[in-house]
Amino acid sequence: LSIFSTISIFANVLLLGVLLGVGSKIYVHLMGMLKKPCKDPLAQLAVLDLTVTEDCIGDLVKSCVDGYNCVVSEGRRLVLGENIYDSIKFGLVLYFLTILGSIFNTLTLCAIIFVFSFILPKVYYDNPDCIGEAVEKARDQYVALDSKLAAMFPGQKVEKEVVEKIEVEGEKEE
Repeated sequence: LSIFSTISIFANVLLLGVLLGVGSKIYVHLMGMLKKPCKDPLAQLAVLDLTVTEDCIGDLVKSCVDGYNCVVSEGRRLVLGENIYDSIKFGLVLYFLTILGSIFNTLTLCAIIFVFSFILPKVYYDNPDCIGEAVEKARDQYVALDSKLAAMFPGQKVEKEVVEKIEVEGEKEE
């Protein structure tokens, strides 16, 4: 159903464009028949050069291929479980995305993101120190938890300095 919605939206937008174009042409011809002066509003679009050079396409294709290869190699690594810990984290992210998708539809999420894109910069501008400290604290806690969990899986590189740093801070709080 979500693909149908995307296709439907795409088709409706294109249909709107066709109707506006045909309506504009009918308006211009009607004004011509009535002998009233009228400029064609689509004349500027008709002379617009939309051609693409080979160099531009070559650069675009190269960057798309590089991005695709990166995504495919990382996706293969995560799906095939070459690193079991990263695969489990990826699975948890996908699971939480399914929960998020069951709660909100895409249009609601886009609206929420649109609203927050205007609210959050203002909040950060008003309180940069508090937000910076909170983000740093959350990042440190994530790194500590991640390194502790990674130590449980064989073959994981554990940064001992980070684990020791967090354990010292944990002892201070108790």
